[in-house]
Amino acid sequence: MNTNLKHKNITQKIIGAAFEVHKFLGNGFQEVIYQRALGIEMQKAGLAFVREIEQNIYYKDFPKPIGKRRADFVVAGKVLVELKAINALEDVHIVQTLNYLRAYRLEVALLINFGEKSVRYKRLILSQEKTEGGRFLVTAKNIRDGQIDYEFSQEFTSEDEYQRLMSRGMPQIGDVLFTTEAPLDEVANVDDVSIALAQRIIKFRPKPDFLNPYFLKYWILSSTDASVSVGGRYPSYL
Repeated sequence: MNTNLKHKNITQKIIGAAFEVHKFLGNGFQEVIYQRALGIEMQKAGLAFVREIEQNIYYKDFPKPIGKRRADFVVAGKVLVELKAINALEDVHIVQTLNYLRAYRLEVALLINFGEKSVRYKRLILSQEKTEGGRFLVTAKNIRDGQIDYEFSQEFTSEDEYQRLMSRGMPQIGDVLFTTEAPLDEVANVDDVSIALAQRIIKFRPKPDFLNPYFLKYWILSSTDASVSVGGRYPSYL
């Protein structure tokens, strides 16, 4: 079974470069400063890229582009990199980046935010690459440090098993995921709607007009008060 994520060798280098930038600059600067610094680090990493390129926008199967939009980076002609320097990524930023992938006819993007205390990134896949094993299966091992880590553990499931697992409800961007097996007390937001969720992953979708799912994740991660949790950091109302 092929367990390589699409363009993994490229995305790993980009993520490493982003961490180098944030380690030196920290947060608080304008987006263009991080963009310039990331270009320097990616060049040192041997990555071929274009910066602030006017990327063609395509509509459905129409062969000619209908317009252009400036992208922060396109790396190796395969990976879109969108940068932010804001307090926290929200679901609208993730949806926008997925829209860009579709319009650019690319498959993989990294959405990187330098505005937080530590660099945050989302690895987004427009249409999850099919392998002999099927779809990427998110287990407790993949939920680390507040996000889904697609590099740490790689398991795949068949389409039939995917349909069975997802009979309880398909994931949506922003859904909050909780682990109920080791490692316990981990939480993340869904950033790719094509993933499969293992049975011991709890999926929670708050009402959008009542509670922001990204705020919920950060609140749980920062909570140290046992009175608001049951069996770890999970809120009692879950």
